[in-house]
Amino acid sequence: MRLGTPQATAALVCFASVPGPAGDFESGDILRGVGVGLSLLDGVMRLDLSRGLSGSARGIRIEAYFDAIL
Repeated sequence: MRLGTPQATAALVCFASVPGPAGDFESGDILRGVGVGLSLLDGVMRLDLSRGLSGSARGIRIEAYFDAIL
């Protein structure tokens, strides 16, 4: 879900993934998480905050991205 304008956009995300080869999908080790992201100046600056809900990826992760203007 995305909200905002090109100058500032917020996004809510939820995700699930399986670590390892695609054939291991039925192993039952599914990693799940949720997060929120903020994009400023049409993607020039971005801040993401996510939290792992299962598996070894539990915890909070913060990432910041800065992209050069071409």
